[in-house]
Amino acid sequence: MAKQKESWAHLSDQLLLETPVSKLGLSLENHPLMVLINKLSKELELKGIRLKPKVYLSDDWFCADGTTTFAIPFTLLHPRLKKLEELYVGEMEGGTDDWFMKLARHEMAHVLDNAYNLRNSTQRTDLFGDSNRPYPEAYEYRRYSKSYVRHIEDGYAQSHPDEDWAETFAVWLTPNSNWKKEYKGWPALKKLKFINDNLKKKVKNQKPLLENEEMPHNLEDISLTLREYLEQKRDRLFPKRSITLPKTEKPLFLKKKPTNKNPLASAVIKENKKFISQVIKQETDQYLYRVNQALDLFITDCDRLKWTIHPTATKRPHYLAKVLATQVNTIIQGGHHRIIM
Repeated sequence: MAKQKESWAHLSDQLLLETPVSKLGLSLENHPLMVLINKLSKELELKGIRLKPKVYLSDDWFCADGTTTFAIPFTLLHPRLKKLEELYVGEMEGGTDDWFMKLARHEMAHVLDNAYNLRNSTQRTDLFGDSNRPYPEAYEYRRYSKSYVRHIEDGYAQSHPDEDWAETFAVWLTPNSNWKKEYKGWPALKKLKFINDNLKKKVKNQKPLLENEEMPHNLEDISLTLREYLEQKRDRLFPKRSITLPKTEKPLFLKKKPTNKNPLASAVIKENKKFISQVIKQETDQYLYRVNQALDLFITDCDRLKWTIHPTATKRPHYLAKVLATQVNTIIQGGHHRIIM
């Protein structure tokens, strides 16, 4: 890692952003992240799974079909790269040890799917759904559903049958997860029991049917500069949409200016969110989880655009909620509350 620092650590952010990703000279060899990858390997061993994780660098977390490897984002390898990704995208996916392990267990599930041909099961299809179903561009997160495990944020298990399987596997693999007790009485428990029984039969102490260590779309294949990579990722995760200030007789929302001392709109809405959500639910007849998702999106817009709100709104939460009801309903009807894949 010291060698990586010497090559571009002295560059300004502007110059670093113009550097081709393939020229950053990054490597997992002797990197601290190998401690976590070795931890994953030990977790697999404890379950009697002989396949070792083969991890490489790319532009995202993924396991390509037909391979027994998985990729992690190259930006995880250096604090400066992590900071730039957070600046552009708002977060660094897998940026903490706990988050990294959650995602690594998830991707390892896809590896095992490929290595042991685990998709070919009628019982699995009955429980999780058809693996051949096309992947959606976005999905709707049913926050209170007990048919799915809760692992990666935003209910990723609900996006596709294969992701449901991978999320369920990740919960099963996690040390001390106590899944039998945690999911007692949930339909998701049947899925966990299926994985527990199925892997004992098909995977435990068994040699993989496939070992393909190809590394498609690895770091050397990426022709983008760091700036282009970050901008494309931001635009994919946060597609542009028209946003207008809610209309009221007297201006309630205002753009922040040096002379504008009003409180931030996002802070006021967050403080009254529970009450506002209930009022909007009654006004729009939308499900509460949809209202909350749309309201979260509007709060993000308020933060990004630095909108403020007239101080009277803090004393009139019911009026504020009725003003926001139209905005939230528009977001839901436009499908903007759905989670981007």
